[in-house]
Amino acid sequence: MAEVTRGIISLSKSLNLEVVAEGAETDAHINFLKNNECDSIQGFYYSKPLPADQFEDLLAKGYMSKEAQISTIPRAK
Repeated sequence: MAEVTRGIISLSKSLNLEVVAEGAETDAHINFLKNNECDSIQGFYYSKPLPADQFEDLLAKGYMSKEAQISTIPRAK
């Protein structure tokens, strides 16, 4: 599966597309995606699904901005 994921990231980059990975749940997922230059990562690692008002709070704090470092995003408890 890792080779398929690397291939998808590589193909997307060669087409100047932004790569968004969904379903990241573990440190290993996050590290793999960061090491392979994935642009954005989402999944239960960071948060369970949230009501709109709680999601808005995260947006207001800048956790979902493109400039936010992955390490600044609060991990789901």
